[in-house]
Amino acid sequence: MTDRGGAGTNGADRVGVPQSAEMKHEIADQWRHYWQTNTGVSSWDYMSEIVTETLRSRCGSVSGRHVLEAGCGTGRISLELARSGASVACIDTSMEAVALTRQTFAASGMPVQAAVASLFELPFRSVEFDVVWNAGVLEHFSEEERQDALVELMRVVKPGGLLVTLNPYKFAVLYRIGKFVSEKLRLWPYGHEAPMSSLALAGARLPATSSPEYSTGFFIVLVESLRVSRAFLPVLTTLRGLFIRAHRRSLGPVIRSADRGLSRMLGGYLLVSSFRKHESAHE
Repeated sequence: MTDRGGAGTNGADRVGVPQSAEMKHEIADQWRHYWQTNTGVSSWDYMSEIVTETLRSRCGSVSGRHVLEAGCGTGRISLELARSGASVACIDTSMEAVALTRQTFAASGMPVQAAVASLFELPFRSVEFDVVWNAGVLEHFSEEERQDALVELMRVVKPGGLLVTLNPYKFAVLYRIGKFVSEKLRLWPYGHEAPMSSLALAGARLPATSSPEYSTGFFIVLVESLRVSRAFLPVLTTLRGLFIRAHRRSLGPVIRSADRGLSRMLGGYLLVSSFRKHESAHE
């Protein structure tokens, strides 16, 4: 994913919508420039908080489990999973993103298997991981490419294992308004992005059972939208800190309940899609 929320990117490939080769190269260059100019590992943000909480909700304990993030960006969410006992692997097509992930883990003295690779051609054997996940990756692809990506991601999931993907939700009102305004003001740094209403069709070919999809993260847009300009950084830092602290403390249940209600009514920023691989599937 773009590092707007601490989840990963899959570099140039992840923005490879089926357009002209010239357009693909232009978008790839945008992402290369993004990572070259965002070389520091940014602080933990509110989206990272929500994505991590969602993964724990969907996956349960990750202790002792082998987990792959396919499109890792800075890798800081995977680091949290590693701190919870997971054995973590991360891939990204961006060399700069993979370097950031290695930097993130090295700074905490944690091991990671990080590699430059495409999620369309993973450098892993079949049925290797208990959990495969990404956030903010698939919205940069066409429907056909999403299908191909999901098939390849599911290939490396163990029987009974889980594939979880979080992507911008098509019916998230605040996100769509914010994206429209940012693009008009030429402040949108993330290239082509097509939010989705469901991955049910794209996941129809998978040897897996899908869970009901839902959206979450209504407050993410309110907090993290200020990332579009460095001029807003002081306000963003303050607002981000307030929400993260409140989320972790006594107000946490209130914020989660409000987020669920508002996400149902107005759409949360992220569509959560998860697929559990059939026990009989070995590819």
